[in-house]
This record gives sequence, structure tokens and C-alpha cells, in this order.
Amino acid sequence: NKDIALKVFVRGLKASKASGRLLTAPAMTTHNTFDKPDAVKPKEWNGAKTTSDGLEMTLPKMSVAALEVT
Repeated sequence: NKDIALKVFVRGLKASKASGRLLTAPAMTTHNTFDKPDAVKPKEWNGAKTTSDGLEMTLPKMSVAALEVT
């Protein structure tokens, strides 16, 4: 029920960019139906930033993120 701040430490990571997709909805019970097929769908997300030793981000409540780190 709350956003969560994350720090991910990755030994040897030499990344300059993190981007990804986020799956979230306004309520925990939100779901897709035939009448509303796009109630829950992935969207572009750039909420993660690279640091000298990993990544930092705030993950929104009720969400799943997939990141690409380059």
C-alpha cells in the first residue's frame, strides 16, 4: 500500500542508463475484461537511475517493473 525506495548494489556494474516497463493499476482489484481490455497494461518507465555502484528507484505501490540496464 506504499511506494518503496530501492537501492540495488551490483558489483562491477558499469551502466549509464536504465529504462524499462511498469505494470500497475489504481486499485489492487483492477483487472482486464472484454469491456475494458486495457485497464491494466505495461507502460514505459524511466524511474530508475544508475549510480556508481548500482541502481536507485522508487517503485510505485502495486507495480511490477522490468528494467533494461545498459
